[in-house]
Order: sequence, then C-alpha cells, then structure tokens
Amino acid sequence: MKKTRHPKIFIGKIAPHPYDQVISCLAVLEKVAESTDPSQVREALRCIVTELREPD
Repeated sequence: MKKTRHPKIFIGKIAPHPYDQVISCLAVLEKVAESTDPSQVREALRCIVTELREPD
C-alpha cells in the first residue's frame, strides 16, 4: 500500500471479485444505503472492498 500526502488516504491494489459476488454485494449495499445504522453500511462496503479498514 502506498502513502499519499494525506495521512489517512492510501493507494492500494484491490483484488478482483467474481461478477456474481459484486452484484450480490451491491444488492445488499443498496438495501442498507438508507439505513440509520452506519455499521450496516460499512459491513456492506466490506463485502466489496475487503481491504476497507476503520479509521484510526
């Protein structure tokens, strides 16, 4: 992972995912997008971006 000028932004290589998995994850993300629970949205994002981390 490469650093940028911003201390919380990095450049990384994301592994490709099978098309069916991406579609499934996007469907879940769409369902929780209007949720009032941010943890549900983060969990749905992690399905697609497995490298996603919580901020320090």
